[in-house]
Amino acid sequence: MFGSPPQDMITFNIMEPTNRRYWVRGMDLGDDTIWVFPKGSELESCAPPGFQVHTLSVSEGKLEAVSEALRIPVPIRSRRRDAFTIPPKYLAIVRNQLRAIRDGAAQTPEHSMLDILHAIFPLWLEGPSRSFDKRPSMRARDIAVRKCLELFENCDLGTLSSRDLVKECNISERTLQYAFLERFGASPADFIKSKRLGNARLALRLGHHDKDSVGDIAFSLGFWHLGQFGVEYKRLFGERPSQTLKTS
Repeated sequence: MFGSPPQDMITFNIMEPTNRRYWVRGMDLGDDTIWVFPKGSELESCAPPGFQVHTLSVSEGKLEAVSEALRIPVPIRSRRRDAFTIPPKYLAIVRNQLRAIRDGAAQTPEHSMLDILHAIFPLWLEGPSRSFDKRPSMRARDIAVRKCLELFENCDLGTLSSRDLVKECNISERTLQYAFLERFGASPADFIKSKRLGNARLALRLGHHDKDSVGDIAFSLGFWHLGQFGVEYKRLFGERPSQTLKTS
């Protein structure tokens, strides 16, 4: 995932519990970790299936108001931590408040957000320091995954194999397999298949049922066995290719 959080805002990210590991801006994090995007920073992360995160973006002025109320000075940006943990009981309270805001169940969302900031602010600035895994081997796997994602956008996925990825990324097949399982919970081959099926779904949605056929669209994307294509498509999207085309 790539992108930018709200400009001129500091964004706190609180994950829902999944007992999985996440890669965020070069850090190996668990779901007990709150991670922070400073102003002007970029999103760069990989998460397994089931990833859910709450985001809370606040202005520098709001943080200064909270710091004044708590009598905790706000350090300069270079000394602010990108990730920190809080005790499980407090994390559960914060998650419940965020869910209530999300679901419209919080009677005073502004007060709830202030309560959250009051809970996490001291731990962000004064909590015990903890180092998060930034090993070179992990960074090498991250670079390999990024190269693969760039390659996917500029080649024919129908003819691409894991061996091609190994050659293009200049890594071992074992490292490639581990990197994809670690980041996406799927092998490179399964990831490519899902991406191809996603491209097929987009093509079907853009097609016209009165002049296009599932077979023509599938063949154009390199799916030569229509029966197998239909089974895999329904397993992934919960409907037959013809249903997608018909509602386009």
